[in-house]
Amino acid sequence: MNKKGQALIEFVLVFPIFLMIICTIIELGSINYQKYKLEDNLNTIVDMYLHDSQEITDFANKNNLKIDIKNDENKVTIELDKKVKIVTPVLKAIYKSNYNLTTERVFYDE
Repeated sequence: MNKKGQALIEFVLVFPIFLMIICTIIELGSINYQKYKLEDNLNTIVDMYLHDSQEITDFANKNNLKIDIKNDENKVTIELDKKVKIVTPVLKAIYKSNYNLTTERVFYDE
């Protein structure tokens, strides 16, 4: 029995699964990081809104964000959208498209 050939076959069978798991872990880490950055940008925009800053659209354009501000009586909803590219080439080959992150904040404007 050839042990080297058996090890090579096992490696060839297990390596793609291992590679997918590693790429998925990296991609989930990237998604969490991008979501954290989006929440941080939302906090900045809410601070700008509360201080009547006119720089909100400039900030959103600079950071490639789509912003939607809705005023209902004294309730304000700010929603941010951002398209995020897939980082790992293995998952990029499978999904072929970017994913969209969305976050929103609702607060009372008194």
